[in-house]
Amino acid sequence: MQQIKLPVEISTMENNMPEDITTSPQSFPAPRPLNGDTAVRSGDIWRALWDGVAILVLVGSVDDNLPNRVHGVPVDIGDEEADDSSIILPADVTTFALPVTVWPDLATDFASLIFDRRVGDIRDGFETLDKVTKLGKRGRPILRDTSPRSHAKRIRGLSVDILHDAAQLPSGSGTLQTLLATLPMATIADALEGNRALAVKIKRGTAAVDAAQAAILASLIGTSTQAVLDANPHAPADFSMEVTNPRHSELLRAVASSRTETESEAFTQMTQSVLALAARGEHRDRADWAGRVDTYLAMALASASS
Repeated sequence: MQQIKLPVEISTMENNMPEDITTSPQSFPAPRPLNGDTAVRSGDIWRALWDGVAILVLVGSVDDNLPNRVHGVPVDIGDEEADDSSIILPADVTTFALPVTVWPDLATDFASLIFDRRVGDIRDGFETLDKVTKLGKRGRPILRDTSPRSHAKRIRGLSVDILHDAAQLPSGSGTLQTLLATLPMATIADALEGNRALAVKIKRGTAAVDAAQAAILASLIGTSTQAVLDANPHAPADFSMEVTNPRHSELLRAVASSRTETESEAFTQMTQSVLALAARGEHRDRADWAGRVDTYLAMALASASS
């Protein structure tokens, strides 16, 4: 799969970020054990981690109309990098018992799948982000573009942009039937190791192909693998809900680590493989997506470990 290339500033982030939250007692508390509870709630503070990019996020709201996505705002522990676009919360507002810097201008939505650990929350209940920010004060203005705070601000903005786009499913144009119109059914079946039933579904554009299948078909029609993948049918809504379920976060990260892949690569491989396997059966829209995703992750981890 294509290796994701991070912006230059992001690629050097590890030299500019605090130590990991599990090893920096002077800055961060110990992470709260999840004990199977992966629910993301308003007022929680989580670490968002994807493809080597990490920030802390204060969750503002969980919208039922945006399944498995939450609205949140990046925060920093301490006030060293605060500027006049940020709000510094007093130490008694959060469970950190330290000042916390909130960046309201960078508020956006994130996939809850990218949250890997809950690290704290707002004390004494949580209502809205607006009410929380009214408890703090503005930071000092940045006077020089070359200052460390200015550099940190650029890094933070790039990080938020990357994490906002993380773990989003490709929409699929649904044009696979048109793209493969010139290919005879027998040719498609031969490319799929003689699986004529699957070839019929793919030829009709009712079944998705994975990266390996797309590469073979692309070579036959003289186009790119990505063009074939982009022509896949729209993913069923229940499938989209399941593959982005935060309960899969831990196993997905374990699979990525065992394969020396990024989370994006592991996520893409999972979605393509689960859809492609489902295409071999009937009633794709009524498939047991939870069972399929669980089985895929368990088998992928076992295979990588063997």
